[in-house]
Amino acid sequence: DLLEIAKVTPKQSEIHPVDLKVLLAHILAPHQEEIESRGIKVVLGELLTLQGNPVQWDSVLGNLIRNALIYQDKDKSGEIRIWAEVAQNYYHVFVQDNGIGIASQYQQKIFEMFERLHSDSEYPGTGIGLALCKKIVQGWGGQISLDSEPGRGSTFCVSYPRESSFGERKSA
Repeated sequence: DLLEIAKVTPKQSEIHPVDLKVLLAHILAPHQEEIESRGIKVVLGELLTLQGNPVQWDSVLGNLIRNALIYQDKDKSGEIRIWAEVAQNYYHVFVQDNGIGIASQYQQKIFEMFERLHSDSEYPGTGIGLALCKKIVQGWGGQISLDSEPGRGSTFCVSYPRESSFGERKSA
C-alpha cells in the first residue's frame, strides 16, 4: 500500500478514455461471490466514459467499493450505489452505501494516512486506502468528499475538472 501511494503521479500522457461501466465490472468481479453470499445489492446508475488515468481510477473506485463492502451494517441488507454526473466543468463520481456510516468529527480524519476508526479485528484494513484516493484525486486537481451519518451509510463523491480537450459520453 505504501509503495502504491509513493508511485502516484498524474501524467498527462497517461490520460485515456475510461469507461466506468467496464471498469466497475472489472473491479466488482473478484467480489461477486461475497456480494451474492451476503445479499448485497449493487446498483449502477448512469455511468460515463470520461477522460482520466485508468489505473488510478481502478485504485480509487476499488478502494471505495472495498470500503463499502467492509463497512456494511450486519443488521440490515447491504446496498451499494454507483453513478456519475457531469456538472459545469467537473466530473462527479459517487459511491454510496447504507453501511455503518461515519460521525462528522471523523470525516476528514479518515483521509489521513494510517487513520483508522476501528480495530483490525472489527473491520480489516491498513488505513491507507482513503489517503491513497485523496492523493490521486488531488493530483487530478480534484477533491474527494464525504457525506455520512452513523447508521445511515456514506456517500463518497470524487470530483475533478474536465479539460476542454477532453470529452465524455454516456456508457451504453
